[in-house]
Amino acid sequence: MRILYLSPEHISGTLSIYKTYHTLLGDECQFMTMFQNVFGFEDEICLNLPFSPTKGLFAFLKEFRRRLLNLPLDPERPTPKGFPPKWQADDLFSSFIFRLRELIWTPILFRLERKYNLFEFDLYQLDMGLEFYRDGRWVKKLKKMGKHFIAFYHGTDVRNRGVIEAVDDLCDLHLTSELDLLTLHPKLRYLYLPIDLTLIQPIEFDPHPKVFRIGHAARNRRLKGTETVIQCVEKLQQKGYPIELILIENTPHPDVIHKQKQCHLAIDQLTDLGGWGYGMSSLEFMALGIPVITKMRKEYELFLPDHPFFNTENETLETILEKVIYNADLRYQKRQAGFTFLEKYHAAMVVMRQLYDYYLELGWIQEIPKPLQSVSPPPVRLSWLSSL
Repeated sequence: MRILYLSPEHISGTLSIYKTYHTLLGDECQFMTMFQNVFGFEDEICLNLPFSPTKGLFAFLKEFRRRLLNLPLDPERPTPKGFPPKWQADDLFSSFIFRLRELIWTPILFRLERKYNLFEFDLYQLDMGLEFYRDGRWVKKLKKMGKHFIAFYHGTDVRNRGVIEAVDDLCDLHLTSELDLLTLHPKLRYLYLPIDLTLIQPIEFDPHPKVFRIGHAARNRRLKGTETVIQCVEKLQQKGYPIELILIENTPHPDVIHKQKQCHLAIDQLTDLGGWGYGMSSLEFMALGIPVITKMRKEYELFLPDHPFFNTENETLETILEKVIYNADLRYQKRQAGFTFLEKYHAAMVVMRQLYDYYLELGWIQEIPKPLQSVSPPPVRLSWLSSL
């Protein structure tokens, strides 16, 4: 099978993981991005399309529209109406800027489609449920050729933007690694975030560090609860605790790993504003052998009853830190539990087994590839959904 992952940007490192493991399983895989990323992740094929949503003229026009209509910033926009929520160009200005971009893209894409043989794949996975056009014309064209499509949603694409209905309706499979999105989209299936544990070497356990370093990575301080983290650390410093906060912001990914390795404990998020639970930052910390504090609401406790996190839903951050800083045995137990958790739920081969089970269910493959046949797929416990 020939598989293409298409994404606006490479933002978490998972595209490289999927390509590596699809190839190991005997499939041909490429990943392609529309715009260059700023996070230091590899771009296999970057189309470098004009009118990036994060810089240049298109970004300026979007921000002008936002200010003109007095709209909140993207991560804080209210969820659109619908089940699933649906994106709409609900004003003439919005419609204009997207039509302008697509008009400019069309001759460029005509050339790129032939340069990269974009019609010759069997399966297309669309990150954020996006293709090149808001009316889904590219997907429609390929569907007539018998191609299969997956929409993969990450969070704000459903919560704040809404699905692109013309694209979403044509996809055969809808996936997410964000638990809360299952309450917003009736067709979504869960897929655990993959991490390649062969690429991350755990650091040595230091039971009694002279300076106890706490790591916290944030792309949006409000969504992560960063100010609360800073205030809590400062309060404990005033109490005499020998602690230091390593704040990881606006940092290329190779430097992120370097900073994570300096830590003895990590804090992921203290709010539900940007999604529930945890993300790739937590997985990387745990792979290094560093225990993680995050907010695991009751739905996540039911979904992952054997999780290894220190849960701020049940205790305050200050209470957890005071309990953990001098308790080497507890930190070591959580370190080992983190390794077990990753192997059971997030190791790349485990996630690939889950993904290929979906392929088998849809009839895209006739059998599970041999390297995966001895791998157990991770459990997906969704009984909590019935209580909502």
